[in-house]
Amino acid sequence: MKQHNLTDNTLIEPDSKPLFWWENWDEFPSHYEPFFYVEDIIEYDEQAHGVTAADFNDDQILDFAVSYTDELNDPYISIFYNNGDKTFNEEKIIKIEDLGIVYPSGAWPPACDDLDSSDFDNDGDIDLLMTYNERKWRGGLLYNWNGTGVILFNDGSCNFNQWKQVFWHPRGEEYWDKYINPHVTSNDFDNDGDIDFLVGDNSGIVKFYKNDGNANFTRVCNISFGGIISWGLTSGDFDNDGDIDFLMTEEITPGESNENFTFYAHVFLVYNDGTDECFNHDGWIRVADMPPEESFFVSLGPNDEACLCTIDYNNDGLLDFLFGGVSCVLMFIQQNDGSFTPFSVARLPAPAYEDGGWSPDDLQQGGIAVGDFDGDSLQDAVVGGVQGVVRIFYNNYTLVDIVFPDRYCIIKNNEIKFWDFFPIYNFFKYSIAFVFRDVDDIAVPLQPLSKVEFYLDDKLVFTDDSEPYKWSWDSFSFGRHKVKALGFDLDNNEVGFDDSIIWKFF
Repeated sequence: MKQHNLTDNTLIEPDSKPLFWWENWDEFPSHYEPFFYVEDIIEYDEQAHGVTAADFNDDQILDFAVSYTDELNDPYISIFYNNGDKTFNEEKIIKIEDLGIVYPSGAWPPACDDLDSSDFDNDGDIDLLMTYNERKWRGGLLYNWNGTGVILFNDGSCNFNQWKQVFWHPRGEEYWDKYINPHVTSNDFDNDGDIDFLVGDNSGIVKFYKNDGNANFTRVCNISFGGIISWGLTSGDFDNDGDIDFLMTEEITPGESNENFTFYAHVFLVYNDGTDECFNHDGWIRVADMPPEESFFVSLGPNDEACLCTIDYNNDGLLDFLFGGVSCVLMFIQQNDGSFTPFSVARLPAPAYEDGGWSPDDLQQGGIAVGDFDGDSLQDAVVGGVQGVVRIFYNNYTLVDIVFPDRYCIIKNNEIKFWDFFPIYNFFKYSIAFVFRDVDDIAVPLQPLSKVEFYLDDKLVFTDDSEPYKWSWDSFSFGRHKVKALGFDLDNNEVGFDDSIIWKFF
């Protein structure tokens, strides 16, 4: 398994060939910003769709579970028990077909989708909420059919042989596949002491199910914004009012949506109003549009949908969130006014690109779960996608990010003149910016800082002690360079750095 540590970046020597990016897309590398230290934990032969984190064996160390498909296309769930030293022991606990789930006549065994965990039956141990599609032949093709969710109950010894179906969404009247690909988030939304859940799917609707305390669930209300897909879901108290809110992604069809929806997909924050129905109201805001133009690596693929997960990355008491799309991970940091600032975290590699693979990893139907896996009181993340690679993102507590110039583009007199697929592969591949004449190197903090130091090729050239943090590079310095921004918190402690590779011209 690979390790990725971008906190000690060095200048990358471009390859001598090929000249054009399309000649060798299969060698396009990954790109990890220094927000996290990343380790690949395991690689399955097929998809790793669902990921959830919990202390399954009650040893006070956080574990995680993954739902995935093996080389024979059989669906499984494994728990990875944390040894406390950044190693994990995998225990394959469930082959889904062995549970004895009954399918409608003519249906095939399920294709797993999402996974969540909590104590749904209030017996003191962690259960699993698994979602899947029933599959059925139609017109000579095998289709997903009828989005379904079951709870797998923990017997106290991490055996999950008892199960209960908690929702079954049959095909819609208008679109036969309307309720497939169910994704879930669970929490105590109504503050009654037991765990409820929300479901999103291909309908564009989010459904709220309440728990009666005995793992019996009743649908209370539907939430929709007129879109067609609502996969991404996560929950938490975003406004610190004591009630659990939720985030969702909603794909909007161009030409059919409100004229104010200028992008193809959006992230909505839906506030809990504290009533019994919690979300049967219009109290929501649009917090992000997809794809955000701030990220070069995200722009390489469509990100109409996503998986989402809450995280307090910078430990400031305000909930942030992670976004996983096609080949990318983004982080949105919440500001004091409730807005969210996007930052690029990673461009994931194509599988085995050195062996000729080319398809990027896709987290739209993947999963992200968050928790402190290494015991340093910072929130980390475990990520799984359709290529079957499961990765741990360990929090580096990096509180500064170079946002300009930080992607493949041509910049003249501080303005981006051109960037989209400029056909010089060696520079495109590593996101090297071409800079003509003067440029302002701009760094954005993730929380208040006392100062930012700017370095050119590891030599300190400027210190800025007020926002916006920037260094005006107006000297003639032809050639390839590395610009670094080093942040300091209000107590003058170093809080990480970011760097960017630039080719400077006259």
